[in-house]
Amino acid sequence: MPNSPYNGYIAKADGITVSVERDDGKVYTFIRSKMSTVEALREICTEIDWLPGNWRVTCISSPSTIYRDLQGDRRQRKTGVNKTFLFSEGSLSEVAFVEPLMLGRVGRGDLWHGP
Repeated sequence: MPNSPYNGYIAKADGITVSVERDDGKVYTFIRSKMSTVEALREICTEIDWLPGNWRVTCISSPSTIYRDLQGDRRQRKTGVNKTFLFSEGSLSEVAFVEPLMLGRVGRGDLWHGP
């Protein structure tokens, strides 16, 4: 799969959207732009911690993740991030989610809701 053309200043300008869900089903969406994806995700994770109740990330969307989805590449790939933050053990044919990878990069794999 080719690298996403949505990086650098484009990704920073467009930002990310993070959806979270509380144990009782209440849903909340965070939107950040004009900062790096990592910086935005760290800020959002801090705000999730401030919310009352037990919240988990259900979806992270950015220009790069949307581009990846449109390319149809959801195969698991080896990365440098601890596997516990990525995917369950199993075949490479299982669907790979970008959310645990992104959360793992900011040290917040604990917030991943899972499929």
